[in-house]
This record gives sequence, structure tokens and C-alpha cells, in this order.
Amino acid sequence: MFSRYVRDRVGPIKRGQVAYPPPVRPPSATLQSSEAIAAGDLVNIYTSGGQTRARKANASDMSKPANAFAPKAVGNGEAGLFHFVGQIISDLSGLTPGTSYYLDTTGGGLTATPPSIEGQGVQLVGVALSATSFLFSPQPMVEFN
Repeated sequence: MFSRYVRDRVGPIKRGQVAYPPPVRPPSATLQSSEAIAAGDLVNIYTSGGQTRARKANASDMSKPANAFAPKAVGNGEAGLFHFVGQIISDLSGLTPGTSYYLDTTGGGLTATPPSIEGQGVQLVGVALSATSFLFSPQPMVEFN
């Protein structure tokens, strides 16, 4: 059955040839930002006035969990591309490979130390793959108390 599917979709396969599935596009969206966002910043996707927008995520309270990141800088009010879970954030610095990182209380940032003040949000957002790259895999935010 698979060979018939492949033959119908891509033509006959010759002996020794391998049929590869089509590439998978990373989950992403182009959205308008409501503030200046730097490359690599973690962002919160929200709705304002019926429009879906992006702003810097932070753990100072439970209102701005990280659910995407900016691969490139986006100016205030500009449209930009934002990537979602499972993507690698590159061009960072100072990360410790294998260390889990949390959303920081500073907008868009990462920290190896989870927030620890009552009322702050605690959100594990991924793991460092190297000193400069990070696998973005955000977990649900919980309130520290």
C-alpha cells in the first residue's frame, strides 16, 4: 500500500532509491508586536482589540507566560515571525549545556534559577544544547507560593 501511495504521489521509485516524506515546516506565525522585541527573546502571544499580538514574556506574575520566541528583532508595532515549541534558539551566549532554564522576571529573558517570590510565575522553558543554543520547549506556568 505504501509503495502505491508513493508511486501515485512522486512517480515510480527505482531499486535502491529512497522515498523521503516532504519536509516539515516549523510551527511559526507572523504577528504584530506591541513592543520592541530582541532576537532570541521569549514572547507571550495574546489578543488585544481582536488582534493577535506578541509581547515580551516575563515571570513577574502569571499574565505573560512564554509560548513563542523571536528568531529576529522586531520593532514596536511591526510584524515579525515568531516560532513555537520544539524550535532551537541560536546565537545566545553564556548558557550551560544540559541545564534547564526558566522564564525570567525580566521581559523576554531566561534564567537557570526559577523565580522564588510569592505571586511570581514559574515556567520551565527548555534546555541548553550548547553555550549558544537552546531547545525551546515551554511547560505550563505555575504560581510560586
